[in-house]
Amino acid sequence: MKKILVIQFQQVGDVLISSELCVAIKKSYPEYVVDYLVASFTRDVVDGHPAINEVIALDKSKGFLHYLSVIRYVRKKKYDIVLDALCKPRTGLIALLSGASNTISFNFKGRGLFYKKLIPLISEGKRHTIDMRMDLVRAAGLEIESSQHAKIHLSEDEKSKFKPILEDRGIKETDFKIIFGVNSRRVYKEWPKDNFLKVISHCIEKYDAKIIFFHTDKERDECVRLQQESEYTSSIYLDWPIESIRNMACLFYQCDFMIGNDSGPRHMAQCLGVPTLSIFSPDISKWSWNPHDDERYVAVDIQDALGLNDEEIIDKLSDVNKENAQEYMNLISPEFVIKKADEMIASLELRNHTL
Repeated sequence: MKKILVIQFQQVGDVLISSELCVAIKKSYPEYVVDYLVASFTRDVVDGHPAINEVIALDKSKGFLHYLSVIRYVRKKKYDIVLDALCKPRTGLIALLSGASNTISFNFKGRGLFYKKLIPLISEGKRHTIDMRMDLVRAAGLEIESSQHAKIHLSEDEKSKFKPILEDRGIKETDFKIIFGVNSRRVYKEWPKDNFLKVISHCIEKYDAKIIFFHTDKERDECVRLQQESEYTSSIYLDWPIESIRNMACLFYQCDFMIGNDSGPRHMAQCLGVPTLSIFSPDISKWSWNPHDDERYVAVDIQDALGLNDEEIIDKLSDVNKENAQEYMNLISPEFVIKKADEMIASLELRNHTL
């Protein structure tokens, strides 16, 4: 029986995506011990995962002594294989000091000191990030099947947690509930908020939808502004008790559809089986981050909105970068997003009647 540690310290979406490495290993080798080392603020999304024997959490805010204690704990576990999907110096040092006989990561500059084996990150073409990271598992000599569908595993109590909360706010179980992800931690990934307002109005007018906003304290003012500027203020709901990422997942589980920016919460909705329409920045490849093979999860970008072929979009975006990406987002019109939303709602039968 082998013991394997998968490492992924990055954001929520990355942690969910890399959890599929654990799933693939466990599916092919159910007798193996598979642990997952993540940043403490992300552990909510992988707690209770049936493919993970133990979630180990590192809290960066606790400083260097805590970091050393995690390294000691990892070394004590005596792993045979360490797979580092992040490949940063702080994760490389954990791999180096783990004592594992086989430590593998990607061939980034200056990483040779930390690992026994480095492999190229093959991202050419329309390859999904999960497939790229599965190369780490294959490099360990393990035969696995890859999937693009990570999951969040909620208990039955968690699945029903927000039912009474929704009902207390006048939202019935039969109401068509659409999550709108109007914010993003990275500004260059945000579609203009006033465009979202047009899509929201359409969804309320055509489907009598109940609109669910989620937000941090810093994002609340913008959500309030959109609510107040809408002529359908009473159909837009915010200020949910989602003080943890897992609570946010419990709220999302009760919803029927999500429209929004590419973000960690978008990954969460997909991992709960909630259909999503995601709007991608030109600086991010939808092929790398959105499932290719499921009609429930649609991603749109500037190429789709303008109807350009691969050569034309390369020319169009020749000078795009994180500084100007948001300007390009204006090229995706509200009318285009509304059309895509209507198509999804009809084809997936998300709402069986219109007003």
